[in-house]
Amino acid sequence: MKVELYATRDDGVGRGIGIFGLKDRLLSEIKNRITKEKSIRILEVGCGRGILMLDLLRLFPTLKLTGVNKRDVHGIKDKNDLSLRAKELGLELSNKQIPEIYFSDATKLPFADNTFDIIISQVTFLHIENKAKALSEIYRVLKPCGIALLSLGGYSIRRKIGFAMPQFYKKLRCRLDHDFNPRFLIKSGDEFLPFSNLFNILKQQYDVEQVCHPFVSRTQRGITHKWIMNKEAGKNLKFPLKYLPKESSELTKKYAKKNPVNWGVIDVYDLKQS
Repeated sequence: MKVELYATRDDGVGRGIGIFGLKDRLLSEIKNRITKEKSIRILEVGCGRGILMLDLLRLFPTLKLTGVNKRDVHGIKDKNDLSLRAKELGLELSNKQIPEIYFSDATKLPFADNTFDIIISQVTFLHIENKAKALSEIYRVLKPCGIALLSLGGYSIRRKIGFAMPQFYKKLRCRLDHDFNPRFLIKSGDEFLPFSNLFNILKQQYDVEQVCHPFVSRTQRGITHKWIMNKEAGKNLKFPLKYLPKESSELTKKYAKKNPVNWGVIDVYDLKQS
């Protein structure tokens, strides 16, 4: 039976599964696990108004869902708000089905180790300060054999609207042959490195995949980075990076408000030499 999904377009913090870039992988993982396990716990980091979680509940009513936002500014302050949102969208949920909502920074998730079977994140990484630390936290609360499906953002050039990338990023894009993430910059000394350098180091020790593909829409074109992390028992995710807070803050202030393409938090890291 075909199920109509609530959100099939970008609606700010109302993003549903219809536009989740790793939708097919997510649905496949749930279907495979739901036949083997009594219950599946899923965490959405940056759940916004909870639309994606409600989409999942319509498809899989037995899921145990939890959402995290940094602040209660998206109209979802507790389970009651989410219940009202579900009714607005024509979905009746029992109190047991309604997702739990927490408010926390992604670098300090309020959950015990090995809690969730699946963790997802759509757009929140654009706004996280110290993304590497957040990725380590996500790995920590993921169960062994669990999977994280994460969009780390990328870069876009808004066409027709008149915005252009700052010269700083134009130079990086050419020098690194498009292999960079404007909000997750990696350096060795004074030299910026391709984003894939970090991924290639990590995949020697961890079960990680990178999906990097171009996108074109009516107003934008660019490249997105998505990571898929499978947790192995007894491991913690450790990055060979030193976070540079001063440089990160300076770049964020200089470029984020100047150009909507770079809206969010820009992180800069120094790659530790082994």
